[in-house]
Amino acid sequence: MKKRILAVLLALCAMVAFCACEEAAEPVGINNIELNENGELIITLSNGENKNLGVVVGDKGDTGATGAQGPQGEKGDKGDTGATGAQGPQGEK
Repeated sequence: MKKRILAVLLALCAMVAFCACEEAAEPVGINNIELNENGELIITLSNGENKNLGVVVGDKGDTGATGAQGPQGEKGDKGDTGATGAQGPQGEK
């Protein structure tokens, strides 16, 4: 979810930059936003043009700290009775 929000925010910022730099006879909207397998943000515009904004995915971060223990779960249903085990050795008298 965070990646999608970041992608949309980056796309909107990029569109403002593109619209400020380019003169267009008609308004141009966004048809699609995606992250490709290389971590690049690709924007498809309503005029059919594709914009590759480059890599927007960083390196994997460090492992976080262990969280607090959660609450006790509900008691589960009683399981089936297991098979009878083998008889043990005779005990001492």
